[in-house]
Amino acid sequence: MHRVAFQWSATRYLHQQTSAATKRSLQRPGDPQRWSIRGQRFLRNHKVFHRVSKRAVQHTLFLSNQSTVLRMARAPDAFAVAPMMDVTDLHFRTLCRMISKRAVLYTEMVVDSTLKHNTENADRWLAYGPEQQPLVLQLGGSEPETMRAAALVAAPYNYSAVNLNCGCPSDRVAGRGCFGAALMKDPSRVAALCRAIAESMPSHTPVTVKCRLGVDDLDSYDFVRDFVRTVSNNAPVRHFIVHARKAWLKGLSPAENRTVPPLWYERVSALRDDFPHLNFSINGGIRTLDQVRHFLDLESLYGVMLGRAVVEHPWETLAGVDALIYHDNCTAKQTRRDILQTYGEYVDAMLPSASISSTGKSVSQATFRRWIPNPSLHLLLKPVMNLFWGVPRSKNWRKMIQSATEEQTRRQRNGVAPAEFSWTAFLIEAAEQTLDPWYLDATWMEEQAQKRAMCSSTASEEGYDQDNRCVSALFLEGTNNFVRIPLKRAAWTRAVATRSTQQLESICGQRSKVMRLRCNARNARLVIRCIRYISECISSRLCFAGFRDDGSMICKQPFMTEESPRTETVGSMGSSTCIWIDVVRALRSMAARLTERVLFTAIVWATRTTTTRHPHSV
Repeated sequence: MHRVAFQWSATRYLHQQTSAATKRSLQRPGDPQRWSIRGQRFLRNHKVFHRVSKRAVQHTLFLSNQSTVLRMARAPDAFAVAPMMDVTDLHFRTLCRMISKRAVLYTEMVVDSTLKHNTENADRWLAYGPEQQPLVLQLGGSEPETMRAAALVAAPYNYSAVNLNCGCPSDRVAGRGCFGAALMKDPSRVAALCRAIAESMPSHTPVTVKCRLGVDDLDSYDFVRDFVRTVSNNAPVRHFIVHARKAWLKGLSPAENRTVPPLWYERVSALRDDFPHLNFSINGGIRTLDQVRHFLDLESLYGVMLGRAVVEHPWETLAGVDALIYHDNCTAKQTRRDILQTYGEYVDAMLPSASISSTGKSVSQATFRRWIPNPSLHLLLKPVMNLFWGVPRSKNWRKMIQSATEEQTRRQRNGVAPAEFSWTAFLIEAAEQTLDPWYLDATWMEEQAQKRAMCSSTASEEGYDQDNRCVSALFLEGTNNFVRIPLKRAAWTRAVATRSTQQLESICGQRSKVMRLRCNARNARLVIRCIRYISECISSRLCFAGFRDDGSMICKQPFMTEESPRTETVGSMGSSTCIWIDVVRALRSMAARLTERVLFTAIVWATRTTTTRHPHSV
């Protein structure tokens, strides 16, 4: 009897025997293409699964001694760029679509009353070029009748989907406007708004909801679970985009609401398990493609949404989306020079004459320039300013662009006829003068390969001594950043409390021998938590053995026991007392909680301690 194991959509694992009963037992009720967590756990404990997990980078089918490479398509909404006010305008979306052909784009939020009372001028907010598809329209409002009227205005524009904003914590929106995140307090009203949108839009246009995990003191899991149940049962909503934080409507600004409330990723996963017939995308605190693949592959979520990370470094986050997320090589050979060339042509076309198409019909130049009679150079060039994020001397390139923008704007303001000026040529020339030409002509894949090579060379330059296991810091290798975590008591508590990468780097600025632990950048917080537990064990003279399934710490006492399978001496806690910690088991347990793709370059971690004081007693 042959056993077959394959990976579906790079996320859901099916262990199938010739018996159909086994397949049905792993299948989620109500959806033949989603597989239960019980089935995944069964596979992870099965020897066949380990053969697949070793080749997790490829999606491989094993049948007897033969193997065939499979690349199953992901969901169309697997990667999305979040809607952001004053950011995701026409120009920013144009740049995003040039970099990635498959990412789902969102408009800025459009208030329903704006469309209702400006029907004749709707192109100002709703018109877009057909190349921007897939594009989702986000609406905001609190009155079903007004929302119905706004949806009727938007229906002819053929958006890919319409999203209802139930997550914005802005005082202007959730306060005086009584919509946005404030709508979560009234799920029945949200359902009525979604029904109004669905009744006004074409039948093939889905309605989605973007929400948070709670509002103010209503932050229990039961609250968000009841919200999802009420909305999905009373409206045709099958897709929820969940920002994994709650919203504070009073006392915190929108920027603080993106950082101060803690992230609860596990609750989004719990929603996925409680509502297997619904699709859930996750948003909040996600900044790299490694994190995106983690949530898609290991958490089995429908999609991932990124916001500020795309604004701050669009090339780093979008250039690899088509290849890594959708397995589409349509933009694999694209370089930053190509982006500058294409976007420069777009800027030149927008300034002297402008035309835009909506629903496949060309909107006349006079109509478009009625709404943008004098396109702002600042708004046109704002999206491209961060294209060279992380590249040496990119600040000089931005200064050249800003100086040219101010000069052209001053000429226009003073009524001076502008000289012949090509932004296409200027953007490329400025980059060639200030930046290393390699960054202009390198593809995204080539840049990632160079970063990995630099990481390896940095490891050798640090002088890591494999024989010396007494180290003073742990070095996390992420995709884009390096975080050195100290084990000094006084600075440790402050660093963990603030979770500040910059503070961690400043505390451990001195050169010291380090052991290297390779993991994704997102995992730094969980690694800090694990090492903090180990540090507490050292100071309280307990033996750290790992984590339980509920996240609690497993400690053993006394220290020196014969039952411990593999232990390493950590250091002296007194004149003659030695603490023994099962470091290998602890790291393996931590790896299981982080991701199956964590690669450890150091199996054993240990540190020298000189005091028995508790880490919190600073």
